[in-house]
Amino acid sequence: MRSGSALTADDTDADVLLVHRADVLHHRRGSWVHRSVLIPEDGPPGTAPAALFAQEPRAALGVLLFSSGVIAAGPEPAVEVEVLTPGGARVHVLDPASPPVLAAAERTVRDLAAPWHRDLEHAPVPGPACRTCPYRAWCPRGEDAPP
Repeated sequence: MRSGSALTADDTDADVLLVHRADVLHHRRGSWVHRSVLIPEDGPPGTAPAALFAQEPRAALGVLLFSSGVIAAGPEPAVEVEVLTPGGARVHVLDPASPPVLAAAERTVRDLAAPWHRDLEHAPVPGPACRTCPYRAWCPRGEDAPP
C-alpha cells in the first residue's frame, strides 16, 4: 500500500509532465486500486462518474493513469472515491476500463486542463491570493491586486 505516493507521467503528445498524488494506492487480488478521499462541502455528490469527478477530479486522473498504462491495470483494477460525510462514509467503485467512465474522466481532465494548456502568455491574473503572495513586489500586475 502507498499513501500519498507521487506518480509521474510524461505526456509527450500534450507536452505535459504530470505529477499526481493518490490518497491511497494499494493492491487487491493482483490489481492496483486508486482511492481518493472526498469530504464534500455541498453535500454528497451524485453517483454517476461525471458527478464524482466534478467534486474529485483526482479520481478522473486516476482513471486516465490506468488507461495509459502508468498504473498497471491487472485483472480487477478500480478507482474508488470514498465520500466522507457526517452521516458516515461511502465508497464508490469505478471500473477504469469502462467506456462511460473513461469518457467522463477524459472530459473532466480536458475541461480542467484546456484553459491553462492553451495559454501561451501566462499573464498574471490578480486576485485575493495576491494579498499574501511573496512575489507581489515583482509581479507586473501586483499593484492591481485587491487589498
